[in-house]
Amino acid sequence: MKPENKPVQDALKFLSPLLMELLNLTTVEDIYDFVQEKLQELVKDAYIIISTYDEQSESLKIRDMIGITPRMLELAKTLIGVETKDFNLPQDTLDEKSKNFMSSGKLK
Repeated sequence: MKPENKPVQDALKFLSPLLMELLNLTTVEDIYDFVQEKLQELVKDAYIIISTYDEQSESLKIRDMIGITPRMLELAKTLIGVETKDFNLPQDTLDEKSKNFMSSGKLK
């Protein structure tokens, strides 16, 4: 094994079992739960917000939030005026840079 190939091989050893698990999931809900669980394992003590794009309303909707305390949820409700589960961000309110950032399909 060439030393320069070790990072790639290490990454494949890590990703292969995850991909096999992911391929066995059948519903969107299962996939989101799987991603949430794995993110929590990788990024402990972090705030994670999983959002989805809702084509019908053309907006981003909060799917789930991890690491957020009940107090933080109450403060967010006070600030935005709605429950976070009901919050959506219409695409037409975003500038082009923000749209590209939010819809890139990359983990942020």
